[in-house]
Amino acid sequence: MSVDTLSVSAHVGAPPEVVYDAVTDLARMASWSDEYVGSWRFWRGATRPGARFVGWNRNGRRIWCTTCRVIAADRPTLFAFDSGILGLPAARWTYSIRAAPDGGSEVVEDWHDLRGAGWAGSLTRWLGRVFTGTTVDVRVQRNARGMRLTLDRLAAELRAGPHPAAPPGRIPAP
Repeated sequence: MSVDTLSVSAHVGAPPEVVYDAVTDLARMASWSDEYVGSWRFWRGATRPGARFVGWNRNGRRIWCTTCRVIAADRPTLFAFDSGILGLPAARWTYSIRAAPDGGSEVVEDWHDLRGAGWAGSLTRWLGRVFTGTTVDVRVQRNARGMRLTLDRLAAELRAGPHPAAPPGRIPAP
């Protein structure tokens, strides 16, 4: 299986501004994802293009980090960031948000493989297997399941009502 792009969508019963604020709150993201556990943010205030953070992830007993850079932060419609490992590109994650007729939002989460061909792509795929414990094909399957779970949990939380944001830059206990 050679898939380099995944896309998952969900209806969220909250307006686009609320959804955008939720998906750009990196500490909250950890409560929806089955793999992402937190981050270190290197900025204060609103999320903006060019901002960098380190994302921490977990698969069973394996824990690894990725270096990330925000590439789009257009409230309330688009949040995207690139992730990499040891300076090599790995993936682009995008959240597109649009208003739904019922006052909620349609949210699309996209993953695009940036590892590419050549020695750098091969090295990044090898590092991915070492750190995550999964092959490229298993990674694609895990991402598809994880993206669905993330959006379902996001929708459930926002349907339940507002929650206070966690302090930025903190890594929640696994």
